[in-house]
Order: sequence, then C-alpha cells, then structure tokens
Amino acid sequence: MGVLSLENLVYFSESHTKLAQSILAASNHPKKWYPFAVTGIHLTKLLYEFMLKGYLKNQFYNTSSSVSMDDFNEFYCYTFYSFHRFWIKH
Repeated sequence: MGVLSLENLVYFSESHTKLAQSILAASNHPKKWYPFAVTGIHLTKLLYEFMLKGYLKNQFYNTSSSVSMDDFNEFYCYTFYSFHRFWIKH
C-alpha cells in the first residue's frame, strides 16, 4: 500500500491543491484533528480492497472499458473529501 498511498496523496495535492490544503489545515483542528497522511493510507487500502472484491463496480461503470489510475485517484480524492466532511460534522 505504501507506493499506491503515496501516489494517491501526491495526486490529491497536485490535482486538487486548494481542497487538499484546506483539508490538511482543518485536520489540525484542536478538537477534531486526525492524522492526514495516515488517513490517506488507510483510505487507499480500503478502496484497493473494495476494488479487488468488486464492490466499486458501480462507481466505475460509466468509465472507459478499463479503469485507469486517474479514475482510481479521482475516486480516492472524492472519498477523502467525503471522509473529511463526515469527520468534521460528527
């Protein structure tokens, strides 16, 4: 998971810079903090396992004939953003 997790974090920070910076800053909240990079690693592992088990078929149904790394990276970014919104809200 190490290299894939790193690639996901780099993609997120380069492709969605302002959003990633905002989430990173908010993850340091005094009461609702969470470890940004560790969370990213765990999300990569979770999504990778879900993909292997076929749980993400519906998520990638309308993509090209084969799922690209960019498709996976974008879904990772969306998942990270969704996690962050949930965490801050609760």
